[in-house]
Amino acid sequence: MTNKRETPAEALARRIGERMLKETLLQPERVENFVSMFAAGKLKEGDWRIELEASAKLSKPRKK
Repeated sequence: MTNKRETPAEALARRIGERMLKETLLQPERVENFVSMFAAGKLKEGDWRIELEASAKLSKPRKK
């Protein structure tokens, strides 16, 4: 096991990912990939939109 230190970008991306998860703006199974792409500066506008739209679909209450 290595003790890799987080870069400032990784720390910020992790905190943002945790908050988005808490606010149900990000799906739990997608957090790790989202955070790593965010920290690396590889996210584009469309990536954010996809994540938010996917979470919105899951969090909508179903009609009876």
